[in-house]
Amino acid sequence: MSERPGIEDRTQEVLATRARALARPPAQPVARDLLRLLTFSLSGERYAIELRHVVEVFRLSSLSPLPRAAAPTLGLTAWRGELLPVLDLRQILETPARGLDDLGFAIVLGEERAPIAVLADALDDILSTAPERVRPAPEGVAVHRDYVRGVTEDARLVLDGERLLETHR
Repeated sequence: MSERPGIEDRTQEVLATRARALARPPAQPVARDLLRLLTFSLSGERYAIELRHVVEVFRLSSLSPLPRAAAPTLGLTAWRGELLPVLDLRQILETPARGLDDLGFAIVLGEERAPIAVLADALDDILSTAPERVRPAPEGVAVHRDYVRGVTEDARLVLDGERLLETHR
């Protein structure tokens, strides 16, 4: 007769342990599961690109025009002893250009391909977010949608690095 209360106590203990485990808040995403984004601005618009596509970022000190270069190529700049094509995201995304008062920054892309650079007015931050928190771009976004993976919670367009690299092939 003494065995019965022990079994019920053990059952209650197991049920209480399970209830506590289920009541815990969901675990934070593991770092390897997070999308790491370089955030930047260009012509007053805010963008992000996956860090895995970024090789380097540097202040653009000179840009040599390339006569008869097809859009979106702005020109060439020296980088690591080579000439690096610099692309204008404003032309790619079909957004208004405000001119080149200040050259700003070059974001070098090219994980395993020939590198290219895209122009940025300002570099903002590195953002880590869960992939599911990047929402599809709303239908009303007036940009070339092939180059946009989605929108962050703070309304930055997340650009498709693979597609940008294919632009200059």
